[in-house]
Amino acid sequence: MAESINQKALEYMENLEEETPKFKDVIETEELVLKLFENIANYPLDEKYKKIKTTNPKIESVIFKRWQKASTFLETVGFKKEGEFYILGDSSLGNVVSLINEIRNRIKFNYEVYEQTDEGMSEKQAKEKQIQLNLQQLQKEQAIKQQANASKIIQINGASDFQAKVLNSDKPVIVDFYADWCPPCKKLAALIETEIQNSNGWLVAKINGDNPLNKPISASHQVSGIPAIFLYHKGQLVREFSFTGFNPMSLQKMIQKASSLC
Repeated sequence: MAESINQKALEYMENLEEETPKFKDVIETEELVLKLFENIANYPLDEKYKKIKTTNPKIESVIFKRWQKASTFLETVGFKKEGEFYILGDSSLGNVVSLINEIRNRIKFNYEVYEQTDEGMSEKQAKEKQIQLNLQQLQKEQAIKQQANASKIIQINGASDFQAKVLNSDKPVIVDFYADWCPPCKKLAALIETEIQNSNGWLVAKINGDNPLNKPISASHQVSGIPAIFLYHKGQLVREFSFTGFNPMSLQKMIQKASSLC
C-alpha cells in the first residue's frame, strides 16, 4: 500500500518538473518539501511539524503557487486540509519517512542535470570564481597579518643593536636567546609566534647565541642554556620572570606581565 502511495506521490512530483521550466525552481521546491518531511521524521512526537501552513509566505510561493499538484501530492501522502493548514495523520507518518530518500535522490539527479545546463554551468563557474576570490582574500589577509607579526619580532645583531632595540625601547620586550640547531628553541619560538598575534604592544627580540656579535650579550646575561628568555621594560630587566628551557607556563606568565606593562 505504502509503495503505491509513494509511486503516486512521485508522479505528482514529476508534474512539478513538467510545469516548472527552470530546474533551479524545481530543486528549490523539492528541497523545501524535503526539509518539511525531514522535520516530521526527526520529531515525530512534535505536532507542530506535522502542520504545513499554506499561508506561510515561503511555503506559499515556493510550493503552492509554483506547483499545481501540491495539494493533491500532500493529500496522497496522508495530509488533510484543515483551514490554512495541511495536517499529517499519525497513521501516515510512515509514508513521509519512506518518501524522504526518494526525494533526496530526485534532488540529486536534478542537480546533476541542472549543472549541465548553461545556467547551471554559469552558476558553477561563478561559485568557483567566488571561492577563488575568497581564497585570494584570505591569503592576502594572512600575508598582512604575518607581516604585522614579523614587525613585532626583532633580530638582534650585536651590543649596539641590543641597546637601540631593547634597552631604548619604550615597549616591553621579550628577549629570546636561541640557536638554529636547538629543538626546544624552535618549539618555544613557535609558541611565541602564535602568542604575538594577540600582542597589545609588546615585542620580541631574537638573539642567536651562535652569532659572534651576540657573545657579549649572552655573557652579560650569564646564559648557560637555551632557550633563555628575559623580559625588559624601559631598559630595565624584569628579573623575576626570566627562565631557561622549554617552559610554556613561564612563557605565559611573562606574556601576561608584558601585556600588563603596555
